[in-house]
Amino acid sequence: MAEAFTEIGVEVTLYSARGDDPVEDVESYYGIGRGRFSLVRLPRPSVRVLGALVLARRMVQAAASLPPPDAVYGRNPFALVMAARRWPGIPFAYETHALPQSALHAFLEHWLLRQRGCCGLIAISEGLAADYRSQMKTLLDPERGGRRVYVLHDGAALPAGPGTEPLPWPGRADALQIGFVGSLFEGKGADMLVRLARIVPDMDFHIVGGSPGDIAALNPRPSLSNLWFHGHQPPGRLSAYYDRFDIALAPLSRRVALEGGKGNISRWTSPLKVFEALAHGKPLVASDLPVIREVLQDGVTALLVPPDDVVAWRAALERLRDTRLRAQIAGAGHEHLRQHYTWVHRAQAIRGIFERQDMEPGLDTSRG
Repeated sequence: MAEAFTEIGVEVTLYSARGDDPVEDVESYYGIGRGRFSLVRLPRPSVRVLGALVLARRMVQAAASLPPPDAVYGRNPFALVMAARRWPGIPFAYETHALPQSALHAFLEHWLLRQRGCCGLIAISEGLAADYRSQMKTLLDPERGGRRVYVLHDGAALPAGPGTEPLPWPGRADALQIGFVGSLFEGKGADMLVRLARIVPDMDFHIVGGSPGDIAALNPRPSLSNLWFHGHQPPGRLSAYYDRFDIALAPLSRRVALEGGKGNISRWTSPLKVFEALAHGKPLVASDLPVIREVLQDGVTALLVPPDDVVAWRAALERLRDTRLRAQIAGAGHEHLRQHYTWVHRAQAIRGIFERQDMEPGLDTSRG
């Protein structure tokens, strides 16, 4: 998103925390242009309980050393609260990918939505927006003085060109190459490729993602000769893998866990890998879930099948043996993404939220 903002003329400073295994060359790791925006990377606090609060304080302290920003956008409610207190009235937008998972998180969101500078809440799916409206009826009802909820699904960047070819590529030259990219968390659906590899032996299946431990838990014994695990790859290298796929799969389950195996975000998620597959012009087979139907049309931009029905998934792959159908689905999906779901489209929509002339006044903070 930071790079997309720069493409529409917005000057960006991005504040982020270093991970447990910090990446030094961020531009190469994520495959973004060098020097497009300012990046301030802060050490991740070692304390668990107050770590989010400490990190937010560090972010705002770092920002305070620069001229005041014109606007603030982010997903960290702790940092946004501190920014709103540091610069009262500054326009800010809060993006959320799930309902609050704690009472403290919910309290911070309520506080943010009552501030004068709040431009609204950005949800990544209609399902998530509906659940927020249900839980925060007054705060998120513009007709009653509340904030607007904007639905902005995730997206993807159109690849600049072919990726660097990953070597060696183990797939057979005469077999269709079926690919999955993503984490191996519960519900993401990588296990569906294992099941399909067993019953469709003349196709090759590739799983890109996952730690060594995740892969060991998923890898069948005995191993299958048409199934390969490529492990975690930097986002900047994923184009090279998509280039080798004939068909991409997004087999989300009806229960998709948060990192750590908790919760269920299947009603709210906006899977990045769906948009990446479309951006790379790959015919996509995806789970037939309400949140997926928000962005894809069965038989037009993708083939949608019941999440856990391996027979239906095999039937979809059999349909896509047809070269013309693969090209038709891939072309329609790519054009759909190009017109609606690039990161630049999303950045333009967020800028439009900030530029609204009728931004609502702050709510009465004395109310519960």
